[in-house]
Amino acid sequence: MAPQIKGPDGLHYLAEIYNDNCTDFEYTEFASYGPDDELYFGHLSIPKLKISYEQFTSALVRVPDEHLYPKAPPNIMIAPESSANDLYIKRPRLTMYQVYKEANDHTIMPALLIEEAVALEIVSQHPHSNIVRYHGCRVRRDRITGLVLDRYASDLHKFMRKGVGKVDKSSFMEALESAVQHLHSHGMAHNDINPKNIMVNKDNMPVLVDFGSCNKIGDKLKTSGGTPAWIEGDHNEYKTSEAQHDLFALGKIREWLDNPVFK
Repeated sequence: MAPQIKGPDGLHYLAEIYNDNCTDFEYTEFASYGPDDELYFGHLSIPKLKISYEQFTSALVRVPDEHLYPKAPPNIMIAPESSANDLYIKRPRLTMYQVYKEANDHTIMPALLIEEAVALEIVSQHPHSNIVRYHGCRVRRDRITGLVLDRYASDLHKFMRKGVGKVDKSSFMEALESAVQHLHSHGMAHNDINPKNIMVNKDNMPVLVDFGSCNKIGDKLKTSGGTPAWIEGDHNEYKTSEAQHDLFALGKIREWLDNPVFK
């Protein structure tokens, strides 16, 4: 049974979708998780502010687990059950769900989640203070429904845009470079370093997150790889995990800190 939406907190995802030129409204899409990570998704051709809670509820449809969640491998690290506020559960990104559904491709979202889980399993064997701590996978119905990580208040993009505090560029970059060199020393490359994939801790220092594109150096990138404007060359040629990808991005971050541009 779909969750009964009785207030804004009942929705875990809500977005208005416009055409490619961002001029014409097309529909509103939204989602709500059940108590055991069941996902209910819906969309209506009505602007979000005009949708009643009853309309939200009636439009929600259960998404089959296999469209979102990969099977949990036998030896995957399972996170302890916890409701601690300092933990963050990273779930499948829902912004592309409707697009994949319309394309009848139900393989991409589970692939994204399992690829990041596998990368974090490797990275967590060699901890570093400027790399996010991974506590294991959240598993329901024998499927990975989320990745349990340390929680931070804001990423570097948000931190700079909202003027949350000040970053000492020299020490910040030294710590970030240390994290990247640590990854490389263990044969891994991140492949998607940008201000939204760097969290800022309570000491205003960097913590590298989002390991969906992380892979062994020299291996082919799979479902995910790089963010346009933060990679060297054409995105279509960004097909191999390389240390150079990270070194190029570090240079971009260093320049960006001098003159942040927010898009």
